Amino acid sequence: MREFNTKEKLIIKQIANIDVSSMATCSKFLQDNFFTKDTKKALIVNHTTKDILFYIEPNLYNDINEIRKSNYELFELLVLLKYLKENRYISLITTKQPVSSFEALYSEFDSSISQNGNQLILNTNGDYLLTNQPDLIKDSNNQIILKGGLLNEYYDLINDTVFGLIFPSQELIQLVKHNFKSKEDRKHRQNICAAWFGIVIALILGLLGIWNPLENDSEVKTKQSIQILNKLDTIKNNSLKSSSYLNEINTRLKKQYTQKKKP
Repeated sequence: MREFNTKEKLIIKQIANIDVSSMATCSKFLQDNFFTKDTKKALIVNHTTKDILFYIEPNLYNDINEIRKSNYELFELLVLLKYLKENRYISLITTKQPVSSFEALYSEFDSSISQNGNQLILNTNGDYLLTNQPDLIKDSNNQIILKGGLLNEYYDLINDTVFGLIFPSQELIQLVKHNFKSKEDRKHRQNICAAWFGIVIALILGLLGIWNPLENDSEVKTKQSIQILNKLDTIKNNSLKSSSYLNEINTRLKKQYTQKKKP
């Protein structure tokens, strides 16, 4: 399992909190958590023509770096969903044919999309776009609120990862529950803890073998004195044995010398 950055972890936590009984769609999930009024990002997909428009704040369109940054954030999300799907952390249940030929992902859009001539009205507030100028979304006062660019070459990627029912797996839920530590990581950590526990116990038992806290100082001193006296006795006995052996050798030498002096 690869590492996840802070933004990815936030998305994963949100996916893990999905109520599987609610039969949530991935597009609705993203509409509530990524394509929002706060992020000022929106996505419109026309499945019939396979046109895709990704919208951001209009003032950001004057800065190419801001456009690239916004596109990067979108593709980072798509790659994450693709990874989770391929590794079975989530299930995406799609149909052969799109439920709707037109998808508008933005928290401020609603299901009351209607068309009046070349004007496509996106919500009850009157936000709209013109079919002959779809890169601009305006409010009811004709003020531009979002500006978009085409991403048609990524239709297949977006279609495969954004639409359909989404279900988090139990493995994903457990991953979030254990602070993004995989099952293998958790098992490895348990083994390390068990090993360290064994080492600590061994050290404690070793120390108890050297020092017994149940014995008082006088008992310890008495034992030490006895050990010292025993060693002294051993040295004394060895010394006496050595002295006796030397006397015996001396006697033999004298005897041999006396015998040599006799005619």
